[in-house]
Amino acid sequence: MVASVDTSGDTSSSLPVRDGELFVSDTPSTLIAVAENCLMDRLVNTFRRNRSFESNTTSKTLVDVSVQTQKFKFALDGFAESTKVALDVLTALGEIHPFMKAPVIAFKLVLTLDLKRRENEARVQAMKVEMNSMMAVFLELQGHPDPSAFHADAGLQSLMEEIEKEIRNASSFCDYYINKTLIKRCIKSAIYEIRFAEFAQRFYDLGVRLHRQLSMHTVWGIYDIRKGSVTLSAQLDEVRSQLRDLFTLLASTRERELVSFIESSGGARACVENDVTLQELTKRSGEGAIGQKRGLREELSEDLDEALARNLLTFQGKLDIQLNEINLSILRESNRIITALSGGHERINDKDIREVWRDMGWKSTVKARHFVFALRDYYHGSLRRNQQIKPRDASPNPELSFGLPTLPLDPFEEDSADEISHPTNSDDTWALDYINASFLQPIAEAIDDDGSSFITTREINDFTAMRPDGCSALRWLAYWAAGWHSSVSQYVDKIYGLLKKFHLLRDKVRYENLVLLDRYLGCHGFERLLHLLKSTTKATASIHPQLARFRDEFSAAEEEKLLENLEKISYNLDSTATVKLVIGPYRIERYIYPLIYVLLKRHLQVIQLARLHTINMNEFENRGFALLFIFHVFDYRMGELSVHALDLDLISQAVFQQMDNLPKSHFERYAFGMVRKSGIPSITVK
Repeated sequence: MVASVDTSGDTSSSLPVRDGELFVSDTPSTLIAVAENCLMDRLVNTFRRNRSFESNTTSKTLVDVSVQTQKFKFALDGFAESTKVALDVLTALGEIHPFMKAPVIAFKLVLTLDLKRRENEARVQAMKVEMNSMMAVFLELQGHPDPSAFHADAGLQSLMEEIEKEIRNASSFCDYYINKTLIKRCIKSAIYEIRFAEFAQRFYDLGVRLHRQLSMHTVWGIYDIRKGSVTLSAQLDEVRSQLRDLFTLLASTRERELVSFIESSGGARACVENDVTLQELTKRSGEGAIGQKRGLREELSEDLDEALARNLLTFQGKLDIQLNEINLSILRESNRIITALSGGHERINDKDIREVWRDMGWKSTVKARHFVFALRDYYHGSLRRNQQIKPRDASPNPELSFGLPTLPLDPFEEDSADEISHPTNSDDTWALDYINASFLQPIAEAIDDDGSSFITTREINDFTAMRPDGCSALRWLAYWAAGWHSSVSQYVDKIYGLLKKFHLLRDKVRYENLVLLDRYLGCHGFERLLHLLKSTTKATASIHPQLARFRDEFSAAEEEKLLENLEKISYNLDSTATVKLVIGPYRIERYIYPLIYVLLKRHLQVIQLARLHTINMNEFENRGFALLFIFHVFDYRMGELSVHALDLDLISQAVFQQMDNLPKSHFERYAFGMVRKSGIPSITVK
């Protein structure tokens, strides 16, 4: 949508041109301000590079398009860079011009998901480039003198709604397409290519309309737009055909070979129904043969519009979760920026820990062992002598709230939200028994996010921010010292109970579901799960009744939060990015057991239905993949902690070397031994 121009010189002298009609190089433009803003300059130039093929593809042969496609694939390398810049610039413009906020938020959410997923499918990226190019039209607003001029434009507001809807629909389609196996993509290749081209075309059309609408309020609005409209219709028809060619040529070599084989075998339907041909197709694709015919039959009979409507509901759930995560991260980042303005103990949000930090004269980091011992001495002194600050609440045991943690916006005032919501009182005396050397490792692991054995002020603030409202730092430390281990042990027993039910129900399912159920129960995800269960050391000592009560309440609240997120996405953990989205910005080892437990409870419901109904094979297939994606995230986390050591005997270079003379022994004890037999090396899941 932004045509090829020379970007080597001054930005202000080489403004965007839309097919030589809707923009002219000598037209006054607020984009001149780009020259004064290096960030904007970087964004515009990146967009121009990514779209340089377009002005050269019109009125050319398919061979010409093929050459330009290679240039376009090269330009995709800069796509991630341009999107990150776009998020910053468009977010800033959205604050100035509220009318564009809705499409900008949708754009930010889908691109944040994309950056997490790191999907390299060329056709998906090509369509996202079209989306970026449409959003780049908003750059015309840079430096506009009167933001209020757009408020009363009903046509513009309607266009904003249309753009937001199209961003969500197109991104949901990409999400649906990415989750398809290679064979399923190939047997409906022509249909998918048309859809890609249609979405890209709509982004092109919306960009043209957006430019024309904005032009009515800008200094170059007097330009005769009708002149461009004369040739616009013919140009759009030409671009439409070129886009179809582009998405065909962006297919991978293997995909083109498979599509060619399917066509030479009489088409998708004939290929699927012929066992010999299907076997050869499966062999060429490198995918498993079990259940392939049934799955492909379901794929061919599936109505794409209905499937996309269902997927949109799930995808909207992902966007909702992502929005909550962004809002929470904004609060955290604001808090970090505020605390970074001070030094040493003044950076600590929690009053008690801040006082300990100050008394010990620590700077930005402290050894975990020193921190635990100093904190124990402090609480002994304050609680035993009844010198702690009484809670504002008249109740001696304030009611806990297990909702999302709230972060103090001003942690330095005496009446900060942190001190009011998390009081320390004499009823927490029992928790002192858990703040000692015996529980040093679990406490250090809970706070020390990178496993360095040093605790930083940032890690302290992140740790205390996670606690429920009404929970003191002392009680929170006691939970991670012994309560979490007790909770993990409970989950081990409950998951074993679910697995037993799975196998008891196996002989009761309908015959046509039996092969799929066996495939699910025998998948590598279950193998990994059994390794995890066997490797985890269960807690043997009993815990204080108040800690047990807190453990049960906190576990129930965490399950509820996971359940809410899983329901938003219809329990479809279709990638590692989706797993991370569900658990939020927290470590996977903290959530792997409750997440698997909640997920398996849902799987049990599906198996129970399989006794009475024929189940779509995707119901079982997707659930097996969900376990693999969970363990893929777990493997990545363990790889970070062990510096990706594949052999535990060679882990001397890991961060755990700083914590123990025997790093292998320490690493195997990490998180109660979860990593000890969990299946290293890690599995790469497609």
